[in-house]
Amino acid sequence: MNFCFIRKNLKLKDTKMSKKFPAYLLTALIYIFCTASFIFASDASVILAELNRLKIKVIGSIQPQDSEFPAEFNGPYWGLLANVCKQGGYNLDAYAGKKAKIVNLPVNNPARTLNVVAFSCDEKIVCVYFVDSTTVPGMEPVVNSKK
Repeated sequence: MNFCFIRKNLKLKDTKMSKKFPAYLLTALIYIFCTASFIFASDASVILAELNRLKIKVIGSIQPQDSEFPAEFNGPYWGLLANVCKQGGYNLDAYAGKKAKIVNLPVNNPARTLNVVAFSCDEKIVCVYFVDSTTVPGMEPVVNSKK
């Protein structure tokens, strides 16, 4: 059975709805695509705006990755991260256990090899800090001058 045979024998009522169906379908698809693009782009836009405000020039494009904060900020990594963020003027306590987006990008700085890491949660910047792989512990606060 080919498609043409099925189409000839398929009889749709000639109603206003059947004539408008392709237009409704197209409108719905455009709406879904635009909404999804806005949702995924919003985290990147928020992070990019914050990096620009802080005058941090990055190499590459911003591609936020899914992450999740722990229930408590303790231990070698999360305890240090919370402390570095606090030094920069960010407070992670309100975001414990929440989902977040993270970006880790190289910084355009010929004097030092640095990366910048930015966390966002609910379309708000939660913390921004530098990572210097040549030092220990390697995390340096980025001061949030917006306070």
